[in-house]
Amino acid sequence: KPLMGVVFQDAANTAVIAAENYTGIDLSGSDVIFSVEASSKVPEVDGPSAGALMTTLIIAALKDISLPSDITMTGTISSNGHVGKIGGVIEKAKAAKEAGKRIFILPRENSHLIRYEEVREQVGLITIIRENPVVEDAKEYIEKNIGIHVEYADSIDDIMKIINA
Repeated sequence: KPLMGVVFQDAANTAVIAAENYTGIDLSGSDVIFSVEASSKVPEVDGPSAGALMTTLIIAALKDISLPSDITMTGTISSNGHVGKIGGVIEKAKAAKEAGKRIFILPRENSHLIRYEEVREQVGLITIIRENPVVEDAKEYIEKNIGIHVEYADSIDDIMKIINA
C-alpha cells in the first residue's frame, strides 16, 4: 500500500533501463521490484518524479554502494540518464526537510521558481489587486525558507558525484 499508478510504473521501467545503461549490467533476466510504504491517507502514488531516485537505488544495489541516509532527490529520468524537471518543488523540499534529510538533489531544470507577490493599487474607492510574478533561484529560496541544502543535477553522473559513489 498504496497502489502504484501507471505513470509511476513507467518511470520504474525507465529507471531500470537507465541503470542498465549506466552500469552496463543487463537486467533483462531479473525482476526489479519497488516497494513503497505510505500512510493510509495516501491511496495511490503516481507520477514520474521518483525516476532519478529509483535509478540511483538500482545502481547502488548493482554496485553494492551504500547510499547516505541524509540525502534525497527528485527528478524524472530518461533512458540515457538525464534527470528532468518535476512539479511541486517546494512541497517536495519541505517533505525532505521534515524527513530529516540534509541534502535535497533537484533537477537543474527546476533551478528557478516563480512566486507571486500581491500588489494593491487604490483608484478612488476601488482597490485593484494584481499578482505579479517574481522569478527566484530555487536553491537560494529553499535553503533560506525551508532550511535544507540543495544540489542541482542534470544526470545520473551528477547524482553519483554528489553522493560520492
